Amino acid sequence: MIKAVQPKRADGVLATLVGVVVMASAACGRSAMMDLPLWRVELDAAGREFRVVQLPFEQASYDMRTNALVRDVQDRNQDGVADRIITYEGRGGARLEESDTDFDGNIDLWETFAADGRRLRSASARFGNRPDRIATYDAAGLLARVEVDSNLDGRPELIQIFEGGRLAENQVDSDGNGLIDRRQDFRKGYLSVEEFDTDEDGTPDLRMTYAKDGSLLKAVVLNPNGRAPRK
Repeated sequence: MIKAVQPKRADGVLATLVGVVVMASAACGRSAMMDLPLWRVELDAAGREFRVVQLPFEQASYDMRTNALVRDVQDRNQDGVADRIITYEGRGGARLEESDTDFDGNIDLWETFAADGRRLRSASARFGNRPDRIATYDAAGLLARVEVDSNLDGRPELIQIFEGGRLAENQVDSDGNGLIDRRQDFRKGYLSVEEFDTDEDGTPDLRMTYAKDGSLLKAVVLNPNGRAPRK
């Protein structure tokens, strides 16, 4: 028996959860899936026909017109609950992979891929089913940006900027009010410069420069325009 559940959207990330309910057979100890027909036809909400192929602990759906695979639902730990759902857009198109990585019944990882297999976006949830970390990737498939929203208020406390896949800058909202008040520069391969906007007016008023070993080299109070005062 297949049971479909339509959950809520989380932060613009499609969070479709399809539950696969497996009923154990007392006679042979096998999943009831084994006794289902090899395939059947189902209609979606728009009335389109899909061929559903049922396998033990996996269900694949194909477009009846194009024969393209449109969705693959897997129960990897064979506990009767779907823990990986892959949705495809057209023949060889982009895909969305939704996973329950800790097998607690909640989707906690959403990954989007381009038609050529490049990862475009990855969102993960440490608690519950709402993403608290969203990563985006550049045209080469390298990590470009990470946003961390630990308290799930919709405003990231940490934004990380990557250049060529390497960390270049941290932007920090220290007090969680939605305003960036601290910037850290890692372009030299280590934390070399840190700027603070203590009054949160959008312009840094303190700059600290560090050596490669982490020791403080210089601390400068900046002018209102964010520049160091002339000597």
